[in-house]
Amino acid sequence: MATSTTSTSSIERFPLSRYDDRNITDPILRAELRKEVMAMCESNDQNLTIYYVLPDEQYRADLVAYRVWGIEALRWVVTLAAGLEDESQGMMVGQKLKLPPATWVREMVRHFQFDGQVIGTLSIA
Repeated sequence: MATSTTSTSSIERFPLSRYDDRNITDPILRAELRKEVMAMCESNDQNLTIYYVLPDEQYRADLVAYRVWGIEALRWVVTLAAGLEDESQGMMVGQKLKLPPATWVREMVRHFQFDGQVIGTLSIA
């Protein structure tokens, strides 16, 4: 039976994608990132990509991410855009998704990963 464990050595051997929200180790900052992504997906920004879920993608957020961006690691963005809390929940076939550009997602991950600043707050030095 195969078990999945996360250890330092497994991360070194199999590093996370630069688009993966798990690069942000602080759970509070990761939640802030997810909040920003959801706000972008719900906005009327002209850079959003409109995508309709196909029948073979109902339980495959990774497939949607691959078809939209060519990056299956962005499946967590698809899950958020679909309004789901977990990837195991199915999306509705024909559901309209508004997806942000991959470059924007990457910049947001970098912002929360390296700066450690929450957008819109003042840092006290």
